[in-house]
Amino acid sequence: MDTRLMREKLRLMTELAAELLTMLPDEPTRPHLVLVKDGDEDLSFMTKPSRAREGFSIIYDRSTNDDQFIPMGTAFLEFSKKELSKMPKWFVKIYKLKGGKVAHIRQKPNGTYEIRYRRDGLNISVGSKNLADAKERFIQALCDARTKEMNDKTFFGQFAKQWLEVVKKPHIKETTYEDYIVTFRAHIFPKFGNKRLRDIKPLDVQKLLNGIEQKGSPRSAIKAYILLKALFDFALAEDLIIRNPMTIIKKPQHEVKHGQAFTIEEEKNFVAKCIASKSPCKYAYILMLFTGIRRSELSSVQFDSQWITVITGKTRKGLNDKTRKIPISPMLIPFMPFMTKENLTVKTDTLSRHFPKLAPHHHLHELRHTFITRCQECGISRELTSLWAGHRADNTVTSNVYTHFSETFQIGEIQKLRY
Repeated sequence: MDTRLMREKLRLMTELAAELLTMLPDEPTRPHLVLVKDGDEDLSFMTKPSRAREGFSIIYDRSTNDDQFIPMGTAFLEFSKKELSKMPKWFVKIYKLKGGKVAHIRQKPNGTYEIRYRRDGLNISVGSKNLADAKERFIQALCDARTKEMNDKTFFGQFAKQWLEVVKKPHIKETTYEDYIVTFRAHIFPKFGNKRLRDIKPLDVQKLLNGIEQKGSPRSAIKAYILLKALFDFALAEDLIIRNPMTIIKKPQHEVKHGQAFTIEEEKNFVAKCIASKSPCKYAYILMLFTGIRRSELSSVQFDSQWITVITGKTRKGLNDKTRKIPISPMLIPFMPFMTKENLTVKTDTLSRHFPKLAPHHHLHELRHTFITRCQECGISRELTSLWAGHRADNTVTSNVYTHFSETFQIGEIQKLRY
């Protein structure tokens, strides 16, 4: 480089350094090192007596207009809220607990910033001549190192079982929990059970869901998607994975087919088949047909002279049981002598298994559709039918808060159910 240009450059740098030094508070005069940087290029080192903070270097990076006071030797590096938000939660917790004194930074003679973290079994060291870049590298190395250490020991099957037991089971009904277990055992564990959590990629998940759909089980694919999304969300919050493989997976689509009520002729034939049948479920079916109760509610049925009381099957775990009362209809009265505990003690899976023998073109839940349909065909109001079915009539305050049907009125209305 031309000597004149070198002198001019040195003069400009000296003026810049002097200007920086005048910004410092009054302190004992001592030799002070100023490093002026322009991007990745070291322009000059200058030693000069100044009013400087004792033992500190001024680092000024013209590429970012950033200046910081870095101790000569090493010091603890501070991070902004934005930078902390990118870090694992366990590190943020330690950082705050230690008052920020966890990650060391030093400036090497060549101007490189080196950031080190040596604790909790980790040994991280990153460097860059750009401080912001060094911080980014440190954050990434921090995430990668801890995630690798933890996920080398975390297998999907082991984590999923713990997640189901600790996170899901306390807040769902036993039948729902058992249904989740079936989904994992049938579809998810065979593919992912022995894989490390961090090794499961979006493509793996998409192949799994596609395979379930191709087997003709779109509802099972939707259920698997919902469970996997919740599981990986939790794993991400626990810093067990860096990215959630579910973020780019599209939820499988399935058109829900609603049930169809029996025609009156089909209903008469069904009742006749039940009476002639030796099925252990026949009286349970008749009770469900003329009350609209769900299969899960059958075990809670109680009778008195004019009413049937059941515990609503859709109550969520942790909430108080909700009971509802259904008046005994004229259609059910002839069968009341057979509505004994012995005749109605039937497992739900037995009900489902025997039903196609008596009604091959219908599903068990369509008995409920039939009761609700007949009530409205016979002139019973939608609000009252919804009350007996355990539904909300609509979303109006008038129907759901201020409407209270008397027992006398309900018993009178149920007399309309004759056909």
